[in-house]
Amino acid sequence: MNSLNIPVSQVKISNKALIGSLLPENPYWLRGDDPDFDVLVGGMVCANISVKDSQLNFVFAERGYPGFWGSELKKLLVQKYPDLDLDRIVWQIFYRWGINFSSPDGFGTKEEALATLKQYQVNMGAYLCSLKAKFIGQRSFWTETTYPIDRNFLPGKNLGSIKITMENLTRLEGISK
Repeated sequence: MNSLNIPVSQVKISNKALIGSLLPENPYWLRGDDPDFDVLVGGMVCANISVKDSQLNFVFAERGYPGFWGSELKKLLVQKYPDLDLDRIVWQIFYRWGINFSSPDGFGTKEEALATLKQYQVNMGAYLCSLKAKFIGQRSFWTETTYPIDRNFLPGKNLGSIKITMENLTRLEGISK
């Protein structure tokens, strides 16, 4: 048998074809040329897409009929690519002393975060926090919920939203020492 292996990275595909493969079929249509594209429904623009630094940046219409279809498109894309939803809630473990056990993208569930905490067996001064994915990697942000971890590695009472500042040491504002 005669064969040929071509690395996928060598196959060139246009940005328009790439974006077209992302979009659901009807009623969405793609118009434009590199690096800017429009997504249309019924002749109206419901989203703009720009290609920059190997990223596709979607800006969705927010009002009226285009806003409705832009919102629907965003929902469909988030269903297809859930890790890209920056408003999704993720879980992290933070300590007052500057260490944290976390996943680069956050843990998907509270249970995953607690399992990691138990694996490392360090619960003193630990807090289980939920936050929006868009805050991962930022130096200062507000959590959605905050649970102190007890000596049995169980979350205590929800302390609510607190501000976390990542410096040399993690500062958990609103938590008494």
